[in-house]
Amino acid sequence: MKRLVSVMLVFTILLAFSACKNSSETPLITTTESATASQTELSITESGLSSVKKPSSKQPTSSKQPTTSKQPTTPKTNAVSTTVAPEPTVEDKPTYENLSCRTEQSIIWRTVQIKHGSTGMSLSVDIPNDWQLSPSGKNTFNILRAGKNIGVITTAALPKASAEYESLDKFRIYLEAYTQIKRYTEKGKDTYYRCFQFECYEGSESFFLNMRILYTELDDGAVSNMLDSSTTILKENPFVPLSQTNGSKEILILGNSFISTSKIGSFLNDMLSSSNSEYRVNAVSIGMASVETFAKNTEICNEIASGRYCYVFICGFYSTYVVGQLVSIIDVCAASGTSLVVFPAHNESQSAIEDAVRTYRNNRFLNWKGEIDALIESGISYDDFCVNDYHKHSTPLAGYVGAHMIYRTLFGNPPALTASAPLTNQYVNSKLGEYITSGGEIKGSKDNLYTIY
Repeated sequence: MKRLVSVMLVFTILLAFSACKNSSETPLITTTESATASQTELSITESGLSSVKKPSSKQPTSSKQPTTSKQPTTPKTNAVSTTVAPEPTVEDKPTYENLSCRTEQSIIWRTVQIKHGSTGMSLSVDIPNDWQLSPSGKNTFNILRAGKNIGVITTAALPKASAEYESLDKFRIYLEAYTQIKRYTEKGKDTYYRCFQFECYEGSESFFLNMRILYTELDDGAVSNMLDSSTTILKENPFVPLSQTNGSKEILILGNSFISTSKIGSFLNDMLSSSNSEYRVNAVSIGMASVETFAKNTEICNEIASGRYCYVFICGFYSTYVVGQLVSIIDVCAASGTSLVVFPAHNESQSAIEDAVRTYRNNRFLNWKGEIDALIESGISYDDFCVNDYHKHSTPLAGYVGAHMIYRTLFGNPPALTASAPLTNQYVNSKLGEYITSGGEIKGSKDNLYTIY
């Protein structure tokens, strides 16, 4: 009997051991996915530790999002919000997208100059040849096509629009252009327009010109053509006269190897000597130099600060970073009454040049790079201005162009070259023709010149 009891006791112990082993294969503590949805209390069961959920005081969670009483979300549009007009609402759905417009390819273009009578500056821009500009007071021109009024050009502010849509900016040297599609509600009727604003500036002077054209008169390509063609024409010789500078008779040109290969300093000194001028040029050429190089050159900055030079023409705009370095040169020029001119060489960054002109509006700008490009576009060979090497260095003919620009800006049209000049008069004349006497003058038809105030 005792033996039977012992066997039964051993069997009971084995069963208990097996139960504990099976229990250890499952987690001892279990929780729900959301800790905030329930609380967990531990208890001891026959199989070991397990969890018992206590009722939560918070609402139960659901795998589905609860419904809310929020208002429907307004669909996104391509509207642009400005300080002038409120952002279009959902009711302002742009129906202009269904309208047919005159295409760029179907338009014959002409260039007009709209001169601002007060500042002397002009906006040059391409417009369709069949647009007629009819004066309406001193500050406005109505735009007509086939006898129908299709828009307006004015220095006055445009009326406030009911809604505004997509827009486009264009930044150029001496010009900031902006266009936007707008809806106007007039006598209960909605009409869409393409609106332009041009800011022409030079130094501290500027003027604004606004255009409002019926939307269907121009497609997107035609709008881009107008923006791309727009330029500011400066008033005649906006530079500070030499008589109003610090009294120095020396001009400084700062640049890199483009100064050396172009021989611009030699050309300019030859012109000055030939005209018996008391002014002279010091052309500094430092290989691979940028604006930053000269801003950190203590010797050069001290010479400028001492008043040694009346004018400083500086090259070396290769990135937007170096544009910020120009402020050091500006400061030393201001301290000595020296006039500073941004004077980019042919391989410099167009975006950096434009950034410099926009950032430092009160400084003068003479576009050596742009002058060479314009001559190439006129039909003169690229190889006449650029050496066939890695950096496309400027040739002596490009140097003559740069010297011509500086001389005519400060003194008037330059004299003939002497025998000691890097190039002969015969060679220069064979390449540049009437440029020698006319320079960079823009000759426009009087029929395409309009004055506005």
